[in-house]
Amino acid sequence: MLITIEESAKEYILRKSGERAISISIAQRPGGIHNHGEVRVANQIPAVHLGKTDKAVYYEQAEVDGIVVYYHPSVAELVGKLTVSLEKLFFMKKLIARATV
Repeated sequence: MLITIEESAKEYILRKSGERAISISIAQRPGGIHNHGEVRVANQIPAVHLGKTDKAVYYEQAEVDGIVVYYHPSVAELVGKLTVSLEKLFFMKKLIARATV
């Protein structure tokens, strides 16, 4: 899996995370379609959070531009390339992960 971190996201991570780390997992898209009680794979999206995950023993680890990236193995199974960027709305900032297969 190829992981890219955009410059603005990189600056945000280095400024806000004392560990210089992010964690990437799989989350369910809100309002996802259910099929016999199971959520379809198409409704799974990557989610990114600042810092090291509490479940790091279950995560893969990579270093991208001096930032440690912890990612769940299921992320690598679902996406081929992942780009972490910074989304801004007024005074709020949030890291987002965009995936391509």
